Amino acid sequence: MTLTTFFSLCMILTAGQVTPGPNNALLSASGMRFGWRATQPHAWGIFFGHPTLQFFVALGLGSTYQAFPIVEQVLTIVAIIVLCYLAYKIATAPVDKFAESKSQSKPWTFWQAFIFQYINPKAWLIAIGVSGQYASGEHTLLAASLIALATLSTAIISTQGWTLFGVAMRQILNTPLKRRIFNIAMALMLVASIVMLIGHK
Repeated sequence: MTLTTFFSLCMILTAGQVTPGPNNALLSASGMRFGWRATQPHAWGIFFGHPTLQFFVALGLGSTYQAFPIVEQVLTIVAIIVLCYLAYKIATAPVDKFAESKSQSKPWTFWQAFIFQYINPKAWLIAIGVSGQYASGEHTLLAASLIALATLSTAIISTQGWTLFGVAMRQILNTPLKRRIFNIAMALMLVASIVMLIGHK
């Protein structure tokens, strides 16, 4: 992989990661509700989780995934159920200070966000698409490592950017109604990812 090709890969990954999707909706909702510091384990779980998925898919997991339709179908069903649940939780999250203080919900941990990447439909679509274009050839391990490195180098933009977007909204959304509208918008972003997943089949 030449340096030019690597930079081209980074640009494609950046575009794929910064556009709306499950990770970005969840980070924004968490940033708005819990703040920047509390959302960092969630952000770093994505930061390391997505590159490892890219690595394994480029190494051959993507081909295995596509070769066995039953695995793809099971993961799709699990993803739809989880995304619907998360959309519901975000849309119905407490939006007034008293209710938030009594709520038992907490921001995601590092490992929750890390593991979520393996059922995140957008992450899979990016990984399979990038692997098909950049992981072909004899040096599969090297290509997979470079794809993971490119993903790691670009993931910081989307994870911190969308977290900071949520934090900024926290200052602007100063009424329960505004926060409810924001939560619903983030929930709809998750629903849109379900539509994208189904439409891809």
